[in-house]
Amino acid sequence: MSFSYRAYGLSLASEEELPELFPAEPSSDPDVSFRLSPGPFAEPDDADWYHDDRADDDVVWRRFARTPGGFLVRFTNQSDFTLDSSGRAIEAFSRGARPEALRHQLLDHLLPLALDLRGSRGLHATAVATPHGVVAFLGASGAGKSTLAARFVRSGFPLVADDCLVLRVEGPDVLTIPGYPGLRLLTDSFETIFDTGPETEPTYAKRRVATGELDVVERPLRQLILLESAGADGGARLTPISQAAAVLAMMSHSFGLTPLSPSSIQGRLAFFATVAPRIASARLSAPRDLSRLSEVEELVLRTLAL
Repeated sequence: MSFSYRAYGLSLASEEELPELFPAEPSSDPDVSFRLSPGPFAEPDDADWYHDDRADDDVVWRRFARTPGGFLVRFTNQSDFTLDSSGRAIEAFSRGARPEALRHQLLDHLLPLALDLRGSRGLHATAVATPHGVVAFLGASGAGKSTLAARFVRSGFPLVADDCLVLRVEGPDVLTIPGYPGLRLLTDSFETIFDTGPETEPTYAKRRVATGELDVVERPLRQLILLESAGADGGARLTPISQAAAVLAMMSHSFGLTPLSPSSIQGRLAFFATVAPRIASARLSAPRDLSRLSEVEELVLRTLAL
């Protein structure tokens, strides 16, 4: 049985049900196909392991390898994923990972990497739509992107994307491609923001929060905000940054299977250099204090209204 979905502007045909996504009309030629292999993974003898991602304690949590047919992504003690060189076929092999963990790896890691192979540009950012345009929060894992976006969602602003924001340039505008309707939040953030609580499901140390129907409208990006922490006694401040600083920030927080290859660097640099003059960019310095989220939300909205 095959299921049809849409995410990040892509049509997706899956042999597995993906409850995080809303069903879509089947496509005779889907952009991406996904299957979960019933058997164990046989690592190719010629797999070329070229990059490791490490946690704060220096433990490797994800590895990348080149294979004759594309790429191999390994989540340590969790799963292996193969991705063909065209970004059209993804196959998963479980190493005992829970089903919800496998879906998280597919939706939040493999699909953004497939987008890169297909020539799309994705930022490690979370975005919401406001009456003044889309605002995107950019930053490393743990910077508070999803938490701040959740505060906006709780106030009635639609979610555009969580963790992967796909952009495309059309004339004078930078358009945002909707991801899928869900946020992943740490428990303390979830309990602070959603006092009654929408449907949630644990994924690793976070909970996935369903945010309603998929919004398929491509809206212009108004502002990019780079998150940084301030001292507990400091107030929230938004400071404009230069176009060059914005390009560097986007380069540092973009998805890519071969981020250090010359062609990848050139392609991303050219794209983000096109994006930067079309949007406003700023650095947000704010205390890591959940009780002050409303202060940060009000600051961002006031700035957007100017």
